[in-house]
Amino acid sequence: MKRIFLAILQILVPAIFLTSMQVSAQNTLNYTEAGINFRNGQEYFEAKNYPAARAEFSQYLELYKPLLAKDDANKVWAEYYVTMCSLYMSNPETELLADRFVRNNPDSPQARNLFKEIGQYFFDNGDYEKAVGYLAKTAGSDPEAKYKLALSYFQLQRYNEAQPIFDEIKNESNTENGIGASYYSAIISFRAGRYNDAIPDFKKAEQSARFRSEIPNWVAHSYYRQGKFNEMLAYTEPILKQKGTGLKIDDLALLTAEVYFQQGNYEKAAPYYTQYANYRAQKMLPAVAYRYGYSLYRINQFAPAAEQLKNVAANRDTLGQHAAFILGISYLKANNPNYALGAFDQARKLNFNMGIKEDADFNHAKVLLDLGRANETIREIEEFLNNYPNTKYEDEANELVSESYLSTNNYVAALNYIEGLKKRSPRINAAYQRIAFNQAVIDYNAEKYNESLSNFDKSLSAPENPELKYAATFWKAEALSGGKRYNDAISLYNQLIASSDNSTKALADYQTKSRYSLAYAYFNMKDYDKANAQFKAYADKMKNSGDSQSYQDALIRLADTYFAAKNYDQALKYYDQAITANKTDRDYAIYQKGLILTFLGKDAEAKNAFEKVQNGFPDSRYLDDAMYQKALLAFKGNKYTEAITGFTELINNQPKSTYVTRALLKRALAFSNTNNHEGAINDYKKIINDYKADDVTKDALAGIQEELNEVGRPEEFSQILNGYQVANPNDKSTTGLEYEAAKGLYQNEKL
Repeated sequence: MKRIFLAILQILVPAIFLTSMQVSAQNTLNYTEAGINFRNGQEYFEAKNYPAARAEFSQYLELYKPLLAKDDANKVWAEYYVTMCSLYMSNPETELLADRFVRNNPDSPQARNLFKEIGQYFFDNGDYEKAVGYLAKTAGSDPEAKYKLALSYFQLQRYNEAQPIFDEIKNESNTENGIGASYYSAIISFRAGRYNDAIPDFKKAEQSARFRSEIPNWVAHSYYRQGKFNEMLAYTEPILKQKGTGLKIDDLALLTAEVYFQQGNYEKAAPYYTQYANYRAQKMLPAVAYRYGYSLYRINQFAPAAEQLKNVAANRDTLGQHAAFILGISYLKANNPNYALGAFDQARKLNFNMGIKEDADFNHAKVLLDLGRANETIREIEEFLNNYPNTKYEDEANELVSESYLSTNNYVAALNYIEGLKKRSPRINAAYQRIAFNQAVIDYNAEKYNESLSNFDKSLSAPENPELKYAATFWKAEALSGGKRYNDAISLYNQLIASSDNSTKALADYQTKSRYSLAYAYFNMKDYDKANAQFKAYADKMKNSGDSQSYQDALIRLADTYFAAKNYDQALKYYDQAITANKTDRDYAIYQKGLILTFLGKDAEAKNAFEKVQNGFPDSRYLDDAMYQKALLAFKGNKYTEAITGFTELINNQPKSTYVTRALLKRALAFSNTNNHEGAINDYKKIINDYKADDVTKDALAGIQEELNEVGRPEEFSQILNGYQVANPNDKSTTGLEYEAAKGLYQNEKL
């Protein structure tokens, strides 16, 4: 504004000097001296020393008033300068001076511009209330004053007075002020809710670089406020796809995202929220961040969704509770259950939305189970059911408890819990089926067959899983066999074998196993023909199955049935096949073959078989059996020295074998037959002293008595017998030995 005044001064100074020269030619020396005050005032004014300038101009007007004509140019300018100095000094009499100046100089150019200049001064200094008073007086003849008058009304929010002026200006010209008038008129229309009027004015304002960057946001808001979402999207999306426009498009992106969010089109909403976030230096408002995160969540962008939601979830309000719940789900989907647990915990501790609280509480327990914290899950679900007695999650909650018990292996507690429920869903029944089955297997492995049968029946009472149903049927039959209830077991095996269910792959396996177990059941019942038929059917099935181990085992079991039925030729045939094909049980087959050969009187071949076991399988569990049978063959063939060697090898190398006492007894007899009576006596003593409860001890007593009589020391037997009777006070079978001992003493003249 001050630059305008200086320009006016530069234009008018030559005129001032010209006027002064004319006055000088007409007036006295005193008038010439008065010009000094005028010039000093000008200099001070230009230097912005307004107090000094005013003083000089005031002195000029006061002291030389008689010398000045009414329309003297210098007098008019001096009064003008005094008024302007008063303005710049913020003196209260400025308005009075201005009114007086205009009244005294109505035709002066200065009078016409004074109110405008004062109005512009107040306008430039933001005093719009004062600016209006002056600009209104000149607005009719000055377009610039009119525009600033309208702007002043706008700044004072006197929109009803501002808009007609703006409308007048925008309709009169397409100048910068005309475009500006369109812009401000559009804003007034927008704020008044006249969006249809605002939109064309905003679009006209796009012609000005001053307003262009802001226009898209205003237009978009105008469409949005009217609910014209399709028109808005048609306007905003092309702009948002452009690069480097220099436009302010943050609100544009946000509104576009919000419209798509409201329409449930999260696929389109999410990238516009992202675009909005990229244009903001500050964080988004929590509500916007929530909708952004929720959109990402709905399009399976779980990790980015969590990033947006976690800050919102930190707020302890309704929005924070919602955000925490969705955050928990997002963490779960992103395979981060520990973080999900924390988010659900946060949501369930807030009481703003009880539905969300309940959902979060339940999901918290579910995550605990996923994390393997079954005991905590049980406690939480039980508390949950107490807190929400009518919860929609009742069935699922009971299912979780059942599955949690399954994870804890506390099957008994699980069964009790489920059996106490008023109603059971298929999922609970499935858990019950599994829990009962698992407990039954535990009982079976502990040989608690009756308990296992009860739990297998419980499992079968809820046959949700067909495979588990067939498994329970099979193992129940096994438990019956273990309890020697073979007829009941056979009935279940046959039931499985007769079953038809192409949808359950496991059935065929259990049918095959049932044939094998059925054969054993018949074998244990000594029904060797039926056992043989089942083992043969099993062997035939296994031969081409690729399961060589099962086939080899079937051959041996088939041979066993022939052996038990005393069909030795067939038994040898299948043992030979097993020896040829088998990799793991060859020692057993060879041993069994040796036994059959002994029965057939083929001692040399039998001995060869036992030696194969002894030499070829040093770790065989049939090693002591083979060693004993080999020594026994020698003994029965009167090869006592060879027998003694064989029995001694067994006694020394297999001291824990169940054959030791029998080997000692047989070796004693062999010693006796080779007249090594002391050797026989020592073996008998070892049996009597170390194996008092063994069945062969009585034979040892009889044998040592005979040997002592043979060597003439019958008196020693009484002491030995007495020791045995003290150790076995309830054994009354030694009475005859006492008589024989007394008889021996008499015959040897020891009495």
